[in-house]
Amino acid sequence: MSRFHQGRLLFLLLLAVMGAHTWLTSLRPESRLLFDQLPPVPRIPVAPVAGLGDREAGGRLITLWLQGYDTQAAADLRLRDLDYLRLRQWLVQADLSLAHSIYPIFLAAMIYGSVPDPGRGKVMYELARELFRTDPETRWYWFAMATSLAWHRLADKDLPLAMAEDLYRMAPAEAPDWARYLKLYLLRSANEVEMALFMARRALEEGRFASERDEQALAEFIQRLEEQKSEGEGGHDR
Repeated sequence: MSRFHQGRLLFLLLLAVMGAHTWLTSLRPESRLLFDQLPPVPRIPVAPVAGLGDREAGGRLITLWLQGYDTQAAADLRLRDLDYLRLRQWLVQADLSLAHSIYPIFLAAMIYGSVPDPGRGKVMYELARELFRTDPETRWYWFAMATSLAWHRLADKDLPLAMAEDLYRMAPAEAPDWARYLKLYLLRSANEVEMALFMARRALEEGRFASERDEQALAEFIQRLEEQKSEGEGGHDR
């Protein structure tokens, strides 16, 4: 390649970088603005533009830009002011560009889902559920974390129980028991012994185990549940 063509290519690359910088700067939140002014997602795919044709690089830039909204003082208060429906759309955009990445589901579960607002938290836990379903093999761990957090933070237990059921059905065989059978532990902690017994017996009948040791562990868990149920019924009789 001649020096002329090299210089021209460098000039065009510089223009592209400056254009991307200008675009990202225009989206950056000003300190004087309220943090609920997260801009809507453009109709055109954003990641290829931000990444100068590299979708994954663009997806990473989107996640970094989003986190600019929670790196200020009093971040918890600011997160509660964010438009979580728009935030969800931005995270979906990032995820579409980051194939098999765990970062969007990590942000949804551990950062944005941790806001002390049940409504906003629920939006993120539902998003974590969707992201898990697209790639259970690599995202089961952070989805299990999201399920546990949802159980403790949401008054309505229907969503975390549905999330735990997804883990049971879709988590890979190499995932540990605490993740695959999280629903059992949640039901037991809520003293829902009948429901826990039903699920445990169903799991035993389906034979969803990697080894005889796992099967034996579940059988012992069922035995403890039956003992707990008997003790509860004995207490009622007294």
